[in-house]
Amino acid sequence: MLTAYISCLGIGGVLLVLSLFGDFLEGDADLAVDAEATAASEAASAILSVRTVVYAIFGFGAAGTALHLFWDGGRPLSAGLAAAGTGLVSGALASVVFRYLRRTEAGLMAGEEAFVGTAGRVVLEIGPDSPGFVRLRRGDRRIRVRARLAAGGAGGEALAEGREVVVVEMKDGVAAVTSVDAKLLED
Repeated sequence: MLTAYISCLGIGGVLLVLSLFGDFLEGDADLAVDAEATAASEAASAILSVRTVVYAIFGFGAAGTALHLFWDGGRPLSAGLAAAGTGLVSGALASVVFRYLRRTEAGLMAGEEAFVGTAGRVVLEIGPDSPGFVRLRRGDRRIRVRARLAAGGAGGEALAEGREVVVVEMKDGVAAVTSVDAKLLED
């Protein structure tokens, strides 16, 4: 049983560390959200999200390993039950905390209007008739957003990958962008 505890501790720990340092590893947060999700799927995802499962696995592994070593493997049933309970409590606690953060302004990004004026870089070419993606920097976070050419922006020419842009409008999670040099020429 110690092998299962250590495996859960290792897998859960690695996933937690990756989630904490995801921004340093070029992790992206997309703004596109499927608004047609049903109430049943929202309830299921709130209870059984990936984050909840990761916290539960880590809690199970940490408690099981600690109790196995503390009791020198002498009480496997007690250790297993306590580890399972700890895993469930840590998963439930993470779910409650993150649900609270989503419900309040504490965990929310500013509205779409706050993106206007934000500089970024094209990561997928934006054509006159085809949207692409840009990576915007807000504080110390990098956010990948769908983007289209702003009306009259860049003279109707495509914006190539790597081109610096500025957001002039944001609507329904899609940024209207223009190249930085075109924006400076207008001013």
